[in-house]
Amino acid sequence: SLLDESTHRFQTNHGSYRIGFSPDGKMLAAPYKMKSATGIWCWDTSTWDRIRDYAVDVRSSTRGLAYSKDGGFVFLGRHRGSIVLVDTRTGKILFETPVQRSRVTDIAISPDDRILAAAHQDGSLIYWQVRDAWTSDPSNAIDLPMTSIAAHDGAANSVRFVNRNQIATCGEDGCLRIWTVADGAACHRLSDRSLTTHCQFGPANDEVILTTVSDIQRYSAASR
Repeated sequence: SLLDESTHRFQTNHGSYRIGFSPDGKMLAAPYKMKSATGIWCWDTSTWDRIRDYAVDVRSSTRGLAYSKDGGFVFLGRHRGSIVLVDTRTGKILFETPVQRSRVTDIAISPDDRILAAAHQDGSLIYWQVRDAWTSDPSNAIDLPMTSIAAHDGAANSVRFVNRNQIATCGEDGCLRIWTVADGAACHRLSDRSLTTHCQFGPANDEVILTTVSDIQRYSAASR
């Protein structure tokens, strides 16, 4: 079978809504929320020892996680409707986007670190340009204004970049939609009657995997 018995189990005592590997695969990060603090746990993937524990914020749980290309920074989507930029070496918050009216459900950053996107509970997709050479001045990373799209009827549950020029979202309306970054226009649509919870593209972008409340579905680029 694909999955054997569990080889590692990490005791957190508190749920994690998102996890993510660093770009080099050497670290696994999992945001957590406790009564007194919200933070990030990090594990070394060669030993699976927990190597970092950052108490990041006390205001809101985390519903999305995206690393910068070099792994030095991580963007966290906040349940309260904003995105924060965190230094992975210190755990310090360097920047926070303006709070939106709806909760963040997922976030993603483009392969070149130049577009930051967020899916929201009200069905919207919001994305920003990220400034050139922003890692040298992360406190001034996001280039406003933002682009906002009414992407789904019901919550938008997942957002992923197909490539630098296209963003994919899926939502409670059972649709996967792909949007053009330049003008926010919808260029592809895949409809399913099931509530879709997550989308992920293959390494060559020639297939897409959708998770729903009842199953996992794989589509080729030709059928998309």
